[in-house]
Amino acid sequence: MPFSDSERYVFIGNLSIDTHPAIAPTPRLVDVLWHLDTKFRINEAKEYHNEKGALVRPEDYGDDNICRKLIYIADMNIDEASNRATVLINYGDRDAPDPAFANFENYLIRDVEKEEGEGVAFSGHLVIDLIPFPNNPSLYRATLEKVPYVSRSKVIQFINRVLRSAAQVHLQEYRFHDPETNSTKQFRPKLSFDMQPNTTMRDSLVDGGGELKFIELVEKSYGQDDYDEDGYTKINTKRVSLKIEGPTIGERAIRLLRAVKLKAEEDGFSSMYIKYTVGENEQSASIPTSAEDAADVLFARMELTTGYDEPLKQCADHIVEEVVEKMGALLDNQHLWR
Repeated sequence: MPFSDSERYVFIGNLSIDTHPAIAPTPRLVDVLWHLDTKFRINEAKEYHNEKGALVRPEDYGDDNICRKLIYIADMNIDEASNRATVLINYGDRDAPDPAFANFENYLIRDVEKEEGEGVAFSGHLVIDLIPFPNNPSLYRATLEKVPYVSRSKVIQFINRVLRSAAQVHLQEYRFHDPETNSTKQFRPKLSFDMQPNTTMRDSLVDGGGELKFIELVEKSYGQDDYDEDGYTKINTKRVSLKIEGPTIGERAIRLLRAVKLKAEEDGFSSMYIKYTVGENEQSASIPTSAEDAADVLFARMELTTGYDEPLKQCADHIVEEVVEKMGALLDNQHLWR
């Protein structure tokens, strides 16, 4: 998918609010978001991770260099008048490669080195409609900007950890009566973001005239590390890339996918990672080998936003209103939600 200064892909999904424990009453999403906003305003909506992705606190180590990744809320806005909330998530990575620029005339490469304490930065907007679905008061429409490093799971997991911290501060508001034990207990809110289904592989390869370009088989198993005397487990991943010879368009591509899926499932592979092109756009998808028919697997809906008046930055300090406006227009498009 392209990542440029003139366009952005946007995930279309549903944001749901639940509680832990599940028997607690579900709070209003807007009230939970105001608690998130409070954490942002007092500079407590941030996390540091080490090079392996584990949470760390620099004060525990006395060494700021232990922090290799940073994720934080850079800006936030809740507008109850328009029933919209926007969260700008920023991500920094000290271990990401330094950016490089190619000169179009002399072909020379100019590297830009990160300075001390810096990491390559990206940002993405999360825009939420504060009006729940009529048949489900815990479900809301939401859009998430697709940018490198700022994945859906990373954003939601981070927000949920901040909300857990907020619940420990607002104790009175996160209490409920448990009828089973006849006692008062604490609970915390929990958000999830589920993608809206869009097209099938048949839609893309047959109806859309797409061409299959790449297939990689993935096998995951849990086994003990031979060097681990304590018996911890790790994920062992096996990948096999298949070379595709000749054009694979339309029904021929579908037949190939079906044949590979059957063989891959027999050989113990859990999924297939594929790349295909539709027009000039390259797209990718993961297909579980357990699927009954690879051609009918649904993929997440993404919409391309274009026509920006100003070039888009890789990372922003504040909410970019033009991006939010276009993401909000997607929220208003009822046809995107099935």
